[in-house]
Order: sequence, then structure tokens, then C-alpha cells
Amino acid sequence: MEKKIVQEFFDAWSLYDQVLDNNYLFHQELYRDVQQHLVQYYGDRPLKILDLGCGSALHFAQALKGRELAYYRGYDLSEIAIAEAAQNLASLKGTVDLRQGDLLAGLQETSETFDLIFSSLALHHLSTAEKAEFFQLSYKNLTSEGILLLIDVMREADQSRDQFLNQYLNWIQSTWTTISPAGKQAIAVHIRNHDFPETVSTIQFLAQQAGFFAMTKISHYLWHHTYSFKK
Repeated sequence: MEKKIVQEFFDAWSLYDQVLDNNYLFHQELYRDVQQHLVQYYGDRPLKILDLGCGSALHFAQALKGRELAYYRGYDLSEIAIAEAAQNLASLKGTVDLRQGDLLAGLQETSETFDLIFSSLALHHLSTAEKAEFFQLSYKNLTSEGILLLIDVMREADQSRDQFLNQYLNWIQSTWTTISPAGKQAIAVHIRNHDFPETVSTIQFLAQQAGFFAMTKISHYLWHHTYSFKK
């Protein structure tokens, strides 16, 4: 992953805001499901959270609303996203620590353990080898009863990367009607150059190799999946 290019894309935040405002990536549904899963798994206990690729944290802040945080640390490449995240997380109870950096840096530079490691629509920017390291470090940095909660796009079992990208971009072209042609082109260039989604079975294999014994499907909307991983 070329960090500078990915950072520049998400620094064009007005375009991504349009995607969020129109719920094109199913954020409302995905984060509703995340909120319900956190309540079911943790009850109302305070959580120590590591959020990798936090973006503006707009939807995650809403999912955490009313919950006391022992500690929240978020990483993102975009300085603009980090600034927005600070505003969106300001009303939460607990310490919020935001840092500029990528997914693996957030895992590599800490020796602490967390109750929840969360990553949304970011893992697919990594290579398969980097994803394997992500799972290994996540396992290492979770408490004994902690979970890794992952939202990401995933290919069908019989799809190549090119087949998936063609299908996904055709879907964007036909359904993201409020995005300008130039905006869709910018999104398409980013996706073709920087998105490397895996199949569900590959994600499961990488998680098992890292030591996770349970992979639970929370929900999915088209290619957008949410899974929980337990030690």
C-alpha cells in the first residue's frame, strides 16, 4: 500500500462525506449491528479500544454513544480525518487518544492489550502478507476475553480480484447517483490501485493461523461484511 496516495485520497474528504451522507457503503446498517454486538458481548462494561483506520469515527462514535470508555486509541493516515474524529468523539466518556499512522503501525508500536480491536473498511488496503501480520498482532494485543471486530469488503469464493473490482465498480457507477462523474472516476482509480479484498475463507484462514479459534459473522450487505474474532 502506498500510504501517501491513500492518505491523499481520504484527505479529499468532501467526496468521502458524500459517500457517507448517502449511506452508499451501508455504514448505518453495519454500525447498528456493531452497536448491538458490543452490547450483547460486553454489556455496559467500560472498554479499552484500539481503532485501526478510524477515519472521522463518525459512525463508531454513534455506536459507542452512552457507553463509558476506559480508553480509546484511534489511528488513521489522514490528518483531516483525525481532526474530524476528535470532534466526533469529544462527547464520549473516557480518554480519547488519536494518532496519525497506518493499521500496522498502530499494532506494531504498542505492547498494551485491549478489550476491543476494531477496524472498518481499511484492511483491504493491505497485501495478503500484511493482513496476516495484522491478525497476528491483533491476537497478541487483545486481552484474554477481548475480540477483534472487523468490517471489510470481501470477494465471493469464485471471484478473482479483477472480477470483483469490475463488479464492484459497475455497482458504484449505476447506484451512486449523487456522485459526479469526476468523483466516481477518482473513486474508481483509488479502488483499482489500492483495494485488495480477500475471500471470506482466506480471512478465516489468516485468523486461524494467528490463533483465533472463533470467527462469527455479524452481518453483511452485498460485499460489505462484519465479523467478530475471539481468542
